[in-house]
Amino acid sequence: MFTSRVEYRLIVREDNADRRLARYGYELGLLREEDYRKVEQKYQWIDKEIEHLKTVRIMPGAELDKELQRHNSSPLRQPTSLSDILKRPEVTYAMIAPYDGQLKSATREIIDQVEYEIKYEGFIARQLKEVERFRHVENIRIPADMDYDGIQGLSIEIRQKLKQFSPANLGQAHRISGVTPAAISILMVYLRKKSLERQKAGAPRRS
Repeated sequence: MFTSRVEYRLIVREDNADRRLARYGYELGLLREEDYRKVEQKYQWIDKEIEHLKTVRIMPGAELDKELQRHNSSPLRQPTSLSDILKRPEVTYAMIAPYDGQLKSATREIIDQVEYEIKYEGFIARQLKEVERFRHVENIRIPADMDYDGIQGLSIEIRQKLKQFSPANLGQAHRISGVTPAAISILMVYLRKKSLERQKAGAPRRS
C-alpha cells in the first residue's frame, strides 16, 4: 500500500503497521503468539515513555537549555515538559534522553516512533476525530441516479471516480481512492438538503 495515497496517512503509517495489524494476524493464525506478544510489549514501552515524557518538567536555566541553544533552539522561559520540548522540529529524543528519558538503550525503531507520536500528536488527534466524525455516515445511501455533475464543490476528478464506481452509500464513496473527506462532507450536505426538500414537498399543506 502506498501510504502517500491514504487520506489519514498519519494514522495509517508504515512504521505502525504491526500495531494495527498484529492482533488480526494473531487471531487468524498468521502470527505466532510469541511474535504477537513482542509487538504488544514494544508498544507498551512506547506508550509508557510518551506518558513519562509528559510528566517530566525541565526548569529554565537547566543544563538542557545549553543543549537547546547549541541546536539553534530557544531556551526555556518556563517549566516545560520533555514531551513539549521534543515537539520542536530541531529537537531529537537523543537530546532529551539524558534528562530522564527511559529508553536510552532502545532500538532506533522504538525511539523513532516515540518521536513521531509526540511531534505529530496534534495532527494525529485531529485525524482520529475526523475518522470518528465520518463513521456515522457509513450507511447514508446515495441514490442510484445521483447527478454528481450538479453538485458544486466537487472536482472533475472526484466526479469521474464517483460516476465510475457508483457507490451505494457514503461509506463506499469514502473508500474510493482520491475521494477526500472534504468531498464526503459536500456529498453529505447535498444529500441532507435533498432529503429536506423531499420532506417539505411531501408534507400536507395547511389550509
